Amino acid sequence: MSQGVIVGLAVAGGLACPLHMWWSQWRGRQAACCPPGRKAGGDSEIEVLRARQQRLGVLIADHEATRADAVTEAQKTAPS
Repeated sequence: MSQGVIVGLAVAGGLACPLHMWWSQWRGRQAACCPPGRKAGGDSEIEVLRARQQRLGVLIADHEATRADAVTEAQKTAPS
């Protein structure tokens, strides 16, 4: 009897995920257990990443310049 219950739970659990995936897709949503779909244009993704890398590089350079200016200013005003 208990083995039948365990087998029944295993079968129900095995069917629950595919049914949930089907139901989510039918409703127009992607199931959480599925990886996100890939876009067709792979080159556009690379261009976006390069642009973001360039923006981050500019931000880092600005931050380092600001920090260097602050350190220099602090050294000038510090008592000797």
